[in-house]
Amino acid sequence: MDDDQVSRSIAALEEGLLLDDPGLDRRLDRLARADSVLVRVAFGLLATGAVLFVSGLARGSYPIAIAGVVSFVLAVGSDAAFKRLLRRH
Repeated sequence: MDDDQVSRSIAALEEGLLLDDPGLDRRLDRLARADSVLVRVAFGLLATGAVLFVSGLARGSYPIAIAGVVSFVLAVGSDAAFKRLLRRH
């Protein structure tokens, strides 16, 4: 199978699923939006954590470095929360 055949097969499957369950499209859109928000939040937390952690270590300020570690933990936690959301739907 080439890429075009695979794309057509996937499109036919999607069409059949949407005909079978009209609410599926709405649920998939909601999950896609949640995924988009999660990616932005996780990236922001990771970037903030990296900056805080490195600057805290460089300045010798352990509270700032710990805030960076907390930010990393929150990023991992947000990913775990999204995985639970996916399992629920």
